[in-house]
Amino acid sequence: MVQPPVLQPAEAVRARYQAALAAFVARVRQDDYILAAILCGSLSHDQVWEKSDIDVILVGRDERRPLRSYALVEDGINIHVLLYSRSRFRKEIEGALTSSFFHSYFSKSTLLFTTDESIREYYADAGKLGEADRELQLLGQATWVVSLLTKAQKWLYVKHDPAYSFLWHMYMVSHLASIETLLNGEVTGREVVQQAMRHNPAFFRRIYFDVIDRPKTPELMQEILLAVEGYLVERIEALFRPVLSYLAEQGGARTATEIDAYFRNQLQSDNGGAALACEWLAEQGVLHKVPVPMRLTEKSRVTVDEAAYYYEPA
Repeated sequence: MVQPPVLQPAEAVRARYQAALAAFVARVRQDDYILAAILCGSLSHDQVWEKSDIDVILVGRDERRPLRSYALVEDGINIHVLLYSRSRFRKEIEGALTSSFFHSYFSKSTLLFTTDESIREYYADAGKLGEADRELQLLGQATWVVSLLTKAQKWLYVKHDPAYSFLWHMYMVSHLASIETLLNGEVTGREVVQQAMRHNPAFFRRIYFDVIDRPKTPELMQEILLAVEGYLVERIEALFRPVLSYLAEQGGARTATEIDAYFRNQLQSDNGGAALACEWLAEQGVLHKVPVPMRLTEKSRVTVDEAAYYYEPA
């Protein structure tokens, strides 16, 4: 019969993990080809338990293999190691969007040792939010919410399944929490819902904690989805500023293809989110949607219409 795990006292577990980490680092420091060791994950900033592993980033001199992954062990504890070359590590740091996964992962890490002062210098800016990157992260999170909100609305209003609508709603919660956290100038982490609760407890209690404990009736789900859309509408300028600025500068309509091409690299995503954001903004009356004729191939003689959007600032 399956039994729940028998847990050791938290202090004893942490002490064992710290001892294993110290033993591992002592060995790694003797390797002249390792420039730095960085502790990530729960042992760096949270609580470990018996099923945790230790996450470590190593930076080495070997440029022929820029990234390797190893599952190591020390005193029976698994150590997940990512070994970066120095140039690859620098590329990851400099290329990561503020509050992206890698930036969040790095900002909550602990530098264990380094023989390269340039690596130490990265820690001076690890927890800072660049304004341009923050705006792009807000746009990326907002487009996820818009996409998932559409799914939740369909399952409620068209398929009349409030329980499945609730499932899609729950997919939205972490993205909404990321928005709230970014708006308050913090780097998002794995526990982003808890971060957001500190900044906007009333809203997140309403759309997360309270809704979990209540029957998923059509009336409840309609109330929650309206609250989510209202949250977005109240923050349109902050959430969609990159799109609005881009279209204002263009001085005319731009097609969905052009918009997505422009934002693809900036958002570090290929999910068509920018054009989806434009469609939602058009539904809110913020953008204007127009058809633009185009040919599907260079040799096509028939034209079809592509969605295009333009913005007229007030």
